[in-house]
Amino acid sequence: MSDLGQIQFLKGSSRFKGAPERGIQINVPLEINSKEIDDYQRSIGVSLTDVFQRERQASTLFTPSCKFQVLFSNSYTGTATYDFNTVPYPPINNNLYYVDSYTTKLIQLNVVNPIQWPGYPQYNEFSFIRTDYNVAGYTYPPNEHLTLLPKDKTFTNWTYYFAQPYRNNQLRELYYEFSPSETINWIPLNGIPFKMNRVEANGKTLWQFTCPVKHNLNVGEFVQIPGLVLLDSSGAPVLKSSNIFEVYSLGNGKFNSEIKIFNILDVGYFQGPSSFIENKIGQFFRVLDKDNVVETKSQYYIKELKILTNYNNAILTNSGFEQNALRTTKKFESKDLTPNYFERVSVKEDSQSYNLSFNNTFNISNLLDNQNRPITELFFVVVNRGYFGYFNPPTSNGNGLKVGWDFNITQETNVWWERNNSFSDLNLNTLSYNKNGINFYYNDFLYSGDTIESDLCEWNNSTLVETTLSDCYHKFVFNPTSFNINTSIDNPLGYYYKPFYNIKIAQYSDYIENGNPLNTVDIPNYAFYSQYNNRFYWRDIYTYGFLDTDGNGVNYPFFNGKHYPYNNYIFRIIPEGTNTSLINIVKDPIIDGCE
Repeated sequence: MSDLGQIQFLKGSSRFKGAPERGIQINVPLEINSKEIDDYQRSIGVSLTDVFQRERQASTLFTPSCKFQVLFSNSYTGTATYDFNTVPYPPINNNLYYVDSYTTKLIQLNVVNPIQWPGYPQYNEFSFIRTDYNVAGYTYPPNEHLTLLPKDKTFTNWTYYFAQPYRNNQLRELYYEFSPSETINWIPLNGIPFKMNRVEANGKTLWQFTCPVKHNLNVGEFVQIPGLVLLDSSGAPVLKSSNIFEVYSLGNGKFNSEIKIFNILDVGYFQGPSSFIENKIGQFFRVLDKDNVVETKSQYYIKELKILTNYNNAILTNSGFEQNALRTTKKFESKDLTPNYFERVSVKEDSQSYNLSFNNTFNISNLLDNQNRPITELFFVVVNRGYFGYFNPPTSNGNGLKVGWDFNITQETNVWWERNNSFSDLNLNTLSYNKNGINFYYNDFLYSGDTIESDLCEWNNSTLVETTLSDCYHKFVFNPTSFNINTSIDNPLGYYYKPFYNIKIAQYSDYIENGNPLNTVDIPNYAFYSQYNNRFYWRDIYTYGFLDTDGNGVNYPFFNGKHYPYNNYIFRIIPEGTNTSLINIVKDPIIDGCE
């Protein structure tokens, strides 16, 4: 009911005698604060595309998965032992991929006691999923080594985790051997190691710097060499001298040498022990602006990851019937050519692929990376467990696995991997069990919240980009008291593998934004403030589904409120002393010939 119903209208002549008649006008505002409901009006037009995009950009939930193609070369033969004795341990002795079994059988016929049969460990000792849970005398009674149940087949040899970049360690003690008589112990805080030499190239005299890792330099950039002093012709320090030098060229003319070699033009530098001199070993920093060294000098560190899952959160399955490019190597073992007279098919190498996922949904809303920025990448982690006891004899610190970087992997055995070198021990306990008088060793599980070392990286506040300079590797070796390959006890041969595989969940822009703090809004809290320029610098994060002209960005499936990132990886188990780790897998082209 309107308030107009309470208003009385009086003619002028009715107010008092002689009052004139006059018009009265009332202004009624055209405002509506209520509306009757129309029958049958039940829907409104909504853009499903807009709703999908809003939900996609707002979601911070991820369910990752991947596929591993395992590449493996079974390279070491040995014999089953009882603590270095010639008496064999039957479960292992009876289940090898035998070599020269005919000759061994002839020897066996002429003796009473069992003898050692040389051979390779079968592929099941390296496989992601064991398939030998019903082998009598090994994984099944009678007189089995261990009872293997189908539910345990995925966590026996390896364990699988998901992790985030967490923090940087600049004080990690590292080691590199330029030659047996030229070594350097170093920490990333002090820069990247080098060895310098004076060379002639294209009619110019250069000081050439050889590094064990990628230097990540470009021609025209600068290097700072702490401790290097310029000398005059008399050998005295030059007053107000600088230790900043421009990079003149890269490489020495050999294939890929530009990755680890850079050159400085020799303008007549006087040689001396504290200055330029042949075979000098030191460390350097990359610098992008010699007038602003503090803010454009690179930082170096070992990146540490934080584990986000427990071992039993992983779900591992065979990838259908898919096999990788390597062929399966197997043979039929006749019962007359085995020590226990059991016929079987032995597998030396296989070509399996595996799918890995987790029963977790990961919420990244509160996760920051090792640079205190929003998370843009996460990591699949694979760690050797070796529960059947072929591997992982513990060091004095109780660690069976060793950790190093690709600059520690050389053609010859490297002292970094020696069993008594505590700096290469992986911080993961090695446990044991005793079976028939032999101690068998295996590595413990990691748990959510644990940290683990990964790659050697570079960060520069001028580019706001993290670059991996050297990949991290683990090494496992045989336990000589259970399987002896007749190698050095102090530095035995073994296998390397790369434990970390990153997956992009977001992408920082290839363009650096900047703004004055007094007149710029929406500066992210992870922006870098330059006191030199009095400005903030940052990279925006691309929206999900956006790809720039170079193909950078992420465009994973999204449904049920979750992102589903996925990637394929090559997992190599690398025999020591090979160049397999240097093989590069060519990625699919961003643009092919049809575009």
